[in-house]
Amino acid sequence: MNTIGQHLRNIRQEKQISQEELAEKVFTTRQTISNYETGKSSPDLAMIEALAKALEVDSEAILYGDGKDEQKRHAWTLWIGALILIVLILILASASMEWIPAADDFKRILVYCFWKTVLLCPAVFLLGWSTAGVVLLYVPPEERLFRQNRRIMVGTVLITGLFAAAALLTVLSATGTPLAGPRYGVLGKGIFSLVYTVAHRFWPNILFVLLGAAGCVCARGKDA
Repeated sequence: MNTIGQHLRNIRQEKQISQEELAEKVFTTRQTISNYETGKSSPDLAMIEALAKALEVDSEAILYGDGKDEQKRHAWTLWIGALILIVLILILASASMEWIPAADDFKRILVYCFWKTVLLCPAVFLLGWSTAGVVLLYVPPEERLFRQNRRIMVGTVLITGLFAAAALLTVLSATGTPLAGPRYGVLGKGIFSLVYTVAHRFWPNILFVLLGAAGCVCARGKDA
């Protein structure tokens, strides 16, 4: 496959246009478009301009690419780096706590706040930012209206429900109400325990991930 063919295919797939549809727009056949994309033949300058107009891009995007591959590499590198950073912080935090005597509560609190607030929160914020960046590169522009995106709405509702469940379970725990009585059975106890542990214990990290993702979406909103 030649370079122009790769660029043409990537742009066409990103625009979610079939070979038949593109062929109709430039008054040619599907086989001709297929030959361009597989490198069996190359379009002339007039055809490149027609293809660019049909795909609503600049001619240089077909000739030299739109830079999306490089953006994807950078986005994935940032995401992997953020994940590695979080793992390293958790390992170092656990190790540093072992070095402090159990009786020295004040130092333990200081070290915990340092790792948890000063380092871990920005790291999970970066993870949320990079995750949103990766997602935006793979979501077609016409689907980036997040207020109309059902998947985002469902995810928001589920996360909000998780926080609400954590708040309810915290109140029940504080008032001495059993979190899961015998009538709930093993499954009920497991669900309660899972929701309580994830939402109540890790809610600051979840919140910073959401803030990072929201920041990335807002920063790239002009590209939508």
